[in-house]
Amino acid sequence: MEPRSLPCGARAVGRSLAPAAAISPGGAGRPAARCAPPYRHSTRRTILNLARPLSALALLALTLGCAGAPPVAAPPRVAHAGPLTIEELLTLPSLAEPKLSPDGKRVLFVVNEPTLAPGGRTRSAVYWIPADGSGAPQVLAGTPPGFSQIQWAPDGNSLLGTAPVDGVPQAWLVPLGGAPARAVTSMPKGVAEPIFSPDGQMIAFASDVDRRPRDRNALAARVIDGLLFRHWTEWRDDVRTHTFVQSLSGGGARDLTPGDFDAPGFSLGGPTPYCFSRDGRTLFFTRGAEKDEAISTDFNVYSVPVDGSAPAKRLTPGGGWDGSPLVSPDGRWLAIRSQATPGFESDLFTAQVIELATGRMHRVGANVDCWVDELVWLPDSTGLLLVTEFEGSRALWRAPLHQPNAERLFVGNFSGIGVDPAARFVVGRYATLRRAGEVARFDLSGGVRTNGQLRALTKWNDEFFAHKEIGEAESVWIPGAKGAPGARDGKIQGWLVKPPGFKAGTRYPFLLMVHGGPQQAWLDNFSGSMWNPQIFAAHGYVVLALNPHGSTGFGQALTNQISGDWGGAVFEDCMSACDWAVAQGFADPKRMGAFGGSFGGYMVNWFLGHTDRFKGLVSHAGVYNLESMWGVTEELWFPEWELKGLPWNSNQYTDRSPHKYAAKFKTPTLVTHGELDYRVPIGEGIQLYQTLQRLGVPSRFLYYPDEGHWLLKARNRELWIHTVVDWFDRYVKGTKS
Repeated sequence: MEPRSLPCGARAVGRSLAPAAAISPGGAGRPAARCAPPYRHSTRRTILNLARPLSALALLALTLGCAGAPPVAAPPRVAHAGPLTIEELLTLPSLAEPKLSPDGKRVLFVVNEPTLAPGGRTRSAVYWIPADGSGAPQVLAGTPPGFSQIQWAPDGNSLLGTAPVDGVPQAWLVPLGGAPARAVTSMPKGVAEPIFSPDGQMIAFASDVDRRPRDRNALAARVIDGLLFRHWTEWRDDVRTHTFVQSLSGGGARDLTPGDFDAPGFSLGGPTPYCFSRDGRTLFFTRGAEKDEAISTDFNVYSVPVDGSAPAKRLTPGGGWDGSPLVSPDGRWLAIRSQATPGFESDLFTAQVIELATGRMHRVGANVDCWVDELVWLPDSTGLLLVTEFEGSRALWRAPLHQPNAERLFVGNFSGIGVDPAARFVVGRYATLRRAGEVARFDLSGGVRTNGQLRALTKWNDEFFAHKEIGEAESVWIPGAKGAPGARDGKIQGWLVKPPGFKAGTRYPFLLMVHGGPQQAWLDNFSGSMWNPQIFAAHGYVVLALNPHGSTGFGQALTNQISGDWGGAVFEDCMSACDWAVAQGFADPKRMGAFGGSFGGYMVNWFLGHTDRFKGLVSHAGVYNLESMWGVTEELWFPEWELKGLPWNSNQYTDRSPHKYAAKFKTPTLVTHGELDYRVPIGEGIQLYQTLQRLGVPSRFLYYPDEGHWLLKARNRELWIHTVVDWFDRYVKGTKS
């Protein structure tokens, strides 16, 4: 079957030479984080504060129209009975950015509804709901189109977020008393991650600045004198990111971090990279590497007077990565996330606190052996709440300030948290592999809680899921590579997703999902991405999303193992997982396939030269030639750490490069890649596809001229999933010709 029409300039090329059974006989015998590729976009936030005489609750009622207006219920999502369809997956509304009000009584959240219409854009709206769950969601009127990254003003009387002005993102103030929203910044290159000062009279934000004066009549040619001149999907040779402050009473923005460096430094996700001191006189910020940017992860936290009266002062010792500063409510402490090892971007993220009066720094939650992704101060400044990954899901921890260890409070995919001012409960977003995320509440009193005691505050997609047949999903533990460190009792974890109507004793076509990173993990999460295993289960496959050696959330020893061992223990894990699935009786050994992106694509490319057990493979944005990858990628610290040196002094660039084993390639392979991918540049995909074609291996190349490492456009994702399913149906199921 030929692929569907190609949107957005995508192209599919290639030929298929023979049915799968004649090409790749069965033989004996990793991307993507959070059940999605490694898409860790930084969040952009803003809060503004204008004093108002009315209460926040009364103002919110006025903004909604009138205090006595009936609740506006979430619109029901129409669903046809049966398994999940690709179009339903990609247009399912998603809930994001839950924000608890300063008084702990209301929660704001954003609903995004994608569209697959040509030229269409995701629709979004802002809602609020009582934090005690006593009412239905109500829409918040008067917000500008595209309003997101929302935070409450400190007094709860207004909101601030970002929205475009003439196509450029600016900070917007939305009063809750009925006054019109207005843009409060006018930066030429836009703003990102704006925050309030504690008194609400000032904001801080990040904005790009030119490194040198621009000549409007200049040629398109670039003269480059250093490395990291392009990054992910954009050229960065002519711009820097700086941190600004601006008074809300008038006057222009002031650059607090002038110089030829990035402050904040680049980060894929994580908390806001700067904050104000409690008296509002100092700004704490994260600064990128001061030299050798392409090979250094030496980020540091600085302080600088808001009035610019003194130069910035470094607060962290340097060497590894330090960032995400967050001042305590009493103003005495600064919490940060920290990595100790220079040059290792996947070192353990720990929670550290700095005593501002003395500069002394110590770790909290010393027993937490998983990356700290979020940290929030308890209102009385006695400790922090931490969110980490944990064994294929997430965990919420309480870390006392003056005790060494943290207490694990909850295990489940609960994130984006905020705590109420009396420390009674936490709100956030909760999801599983069988249900899309909803706004939820977790009570902090009463000791350790279980998943059943988490309370959903919204039921946005209940009607939709009530009509859909969603596959069973369970956490499974599988024997891993023998002798490799980090595995729990020698076992690795994965998420097994079965097709709707699964019947025990029946063997099904089987797909192995290999995540990227390589230091990431598949989580218990239902997302509208192309890496949701439920969409492949809906097409009749048993899917195993495996978390092998190198994965995060299982202790740093398992994460560390993969560095210097690409294609080693992780390959054994993958083969063992396939053997296990066959031994369990549900996987058909003659109908097995595998797919992955980024490092997951590398592993698919490794499979090509090291096993013939798979009938079909899909490699998205995969590393193929380790030597050429080093020569054209941007973050050189990554291959130089992972492969233990440079191409001319480490044999790993040859011994562990899939292209060196091309003579053994014979499995039908779909290759997909984006032209704007500077992380794993397009040449990697082209080399793989060209090799397959010259070898006569059935292959196809799905090329996106308008995408980078990740496919961000809904119609491009739609084409990708259809093309992948068609490929597997043909070569794994053998049902299409």
